[in-house]
Amino acid sequence: LMTFDVKAREKMQLNIPYKTNFKAGNEYFINIRYFLKNAEPFLEKNYEMAYEQIALSDAPNGKAMHTAYGKLKSTDTAVFGKNFTVVFDLNKGILQSYTYKNQIIIENGPKPDFWRAPVDNDFGAGLNSSLRMWRNAYEKASVKSAEISKEGENRIVRIEKELLDGDAAHVITYTVYPDGVIKVDNHFKANKGNYSQLMRMGTLMELNKNYRNIEFFG
Repeated sequence: LMTFDVKAREKMQLNIPYKTNFKAGNEYFINIRYFLKNAEPFLEKNYEMAYEQIALSDAPNGKAMHTAYGKLKSTDTAVFGKNFTVVFDLNKGILQSYTYKNQIIIENGPKPDFWRAPVDNDFGAGLNSSLRMWRNAYEKASVKSAEISKEGENRIVRIEKELLDGDAAHVITYTVYPDGVIKVDNHFKANKGNYSQLMRMGTLMELNKNYRNIEFFG
């Protein structure tokens, strides 16, 4: 815990001591939180005013690569491993479900998405109207190619779609490993058209409703 006095519009440089044993392939961060030392009007003592996560620049770089051993089987629309099954809907271009030990874990996705709920500034700028074509762009897009192939013991599921009548293209690649891990890569390319920006670009995933409380790294 540190105590310091910095007035409005002033700056102060702090040295934060830390010790850790850096290991290749791992990521290291420092989490910094700023709490009120004393209560102030409308804010109680120890109220969290600010938070920041800083990546340690001197952490060694490790090559992120996943390896797993085992056997996989596949059909035109599914991949089967020990205790798990991944089903794809290649007509819609999505991962349809992920089942582990006869229980569905993922009910939909991760699938590309280009929309979010508009905020006040979006309405003021008219973005909710001018960018509305992206709201269901992936669902309405046509599948250009979709296939499941073998790469070593892994299975590669590659789906390419043409968005907005070919104005953009999207390729999503699922790499399924024998231990059930799935690596997802997304590639988006703007081909033509006059689009100043996107509302967002990301993925959506729907879990089994029984998984209300989860922990994740990110």
